[in-house]
Amino acid sequence: MKGTKTKPLPQNIRDLLLDCQRIDLDSRGKGSRARRLWKESLAGYDLRCIDLHGTDLSYADLSGSDLRGANLKNTQLYQVNLSGALLQGANLTGTVMYRAKVDDADLRGSILSKARVRNATFRRSNLTGVNLRSSDLTGCDLRHSILFRANLRGTRLDHARLRGADLRETYIGRADFRRAIEFTEALTHGMIATEKDKNDDPGLFHSVNEKLLLYFKNIFK
Repeated sequence: MKGTKTKPLPQNIRDLLLDCQRIDLDSRGKGSRARRLWKESLAGYDLRCIDLHGTDLSYADLSGSDLRGANLKNTQLYQVNLSGALLQGANLTGTVMYRAKVDDADLRGSILSKARVRNATFRRSNLTGVNLRSSDLTGCDLRHSILFRANLRGTRLDHARLRGADLRETYIGRADFRRAIEFTEALTHGMIATEKDKNDDPGLFHSVNEKLLLYFKNIFK
């Protein structure tokens, strides 16, 4: 994965982000973001630890940006470009990322639970240790991505493409692989779905078809 060299924020971008972070109170006292960042070009900027939770960043260009430790909880990321971005430790809980482009990105240790990530691409991205619990990854392209020790508990993977993905030591309890495709060349040694899990909840694997379970068991040997 290529390194990402970021650039400092110019004053106009700083003002734009500060304006976006401002909270307006409605008549019921609930906070809402002051503005959207639709189609903004933020490519290559240093945005470490920025708080943009709840912001609409749809169609924005964040390629190559440094978002390590950023708070992106409940953001709207429709068709956003995050290719080559650094997202280690970022909080993307509840994010909507339909058709987002996240290729060659580094998401190690980030939180992407309860997110709707349909038809996004994560080709060659590093998702080591990512928490994807209860997320919807329907139609995602994860070819040659690294999901080492990721948490896929309750994750939906309908039509996800996993060719060449590194799924070693990934937790797959309750994950729905029924319609996942392209498992060829995937590394699956040590995927975690323990006997204790099955004893505690006999229905744990109801969503995983027998053929895939057999495939996993053969590799575990």
